[in-house]
Amino acid sequence: MVFKGLETVRTDWTPLAQQFQQELYLRIFRNQPYQDYVRETIARLMNGELDEQLVYRKRLRRPLAEYQRNVPPHVRAARLADEHNLKLGRAQQYQQRGTIKYVWTTSGPEPVDYQQSPLDYDHYLTKQLQPVAEGILPFVNDDFATIVTGQLGAILIFCHPFHGHESLKMKREENVTNVLPSSNIAPFPFLAPILTHLRLFMEMINYCLQLKN
Repeated sequence: MVFKGLETVRTDWTPLAQQFQQELYLRIFRNQPYQDYVRETIARLMNGELDEQLVYRKRLRRPLAEYQRNVPPHVRAARLADEHNLKLGRAQQYQQRGTIKYVWTTSGPEPVDYQQSPLDYDHYLTKQLQPVAEGILPFVNDDFATIVTGQLGAILIFCHPFHGHESLKMKREENVTNVLPSSNIAPFPFLAPILTHLRLFMEMINYCLQLKN
């Protein structure tokens, strides 16, 4: 299968996203089971088994000094790398362009050679795996959240602007676990850090609340 203009050939996507896209698309096009593959990939990501596939590789098209506004992640990583190079008495590598390898950590983008913070697995879930999956799942009447949690049906009922069941209404400040009961995510322990950050699900809930209002 040849991909053009998609995640497999774009430099702002990690090897994880590229491999995930190829395998997911192949399984769907061949009418093979794919939901367990999605869950297993997420589980391996959150368990730290795919760290080697989380490296971004991006080319600096201009000297670092020319990046002044809207500094992209790879430039931030390159600046951090050269700051460390200076501290260690080494030559600066990225002042006049070059290719930087970096990862996304809990402190943001950091160069691979000078990574100091833990990897932000939530970033890779929501910015790498989720967009890839959502690029094809709607065509097979499926959804990333459905595969991960099995609770999308309840959420969609809650979101429906014509639905009147008061029991499904939820205040903005309430915990998202009211919609995603712990008993339903027990088989998926890797969801714990996702629920901790709330990023994936709170965006959906906030959108639903806007529809209800």
